[in-house]
Amino acid sequence: MISSHKIHAQRPIVKVGEAPEKGYLKFNVDVVVVGSYEDAGIGGLLRDETGKICILFSKSIDVTDPASAELRSVMETCALFFTSRWRRSHSLIIETDSLLTTK
Repeated sequence: MISSHKIHAQRPIVKVGEAPEKGYLKFNVDVVVVGSYEDAGIGGLLRDETGKICILFSKSIDVTDPASAELRSVMETCALFFTSRWRRSHSLIIETDSLLTTK
């Protein structure tokens, strides 16, 4: 359950593609939507401070628009992280190229 975890108001500045600081894990997420939104997929990659891949996921989804697909990718990322063994020892940074999901 997401509400039982603390979400930090301040996070370290992390350049795109760089590993996060110690104590943080970073999920890079992305979406692909093809044609008239009938074919879509989401995926993500969780890395630790050394750049090691901790979790990797991809899946097909049904969506009505690209913004919904981006939101689904972030929701999937949160579900994976908050059920992982790192949820108590690390804070999470989510990196996405979607301006709609970061507002």
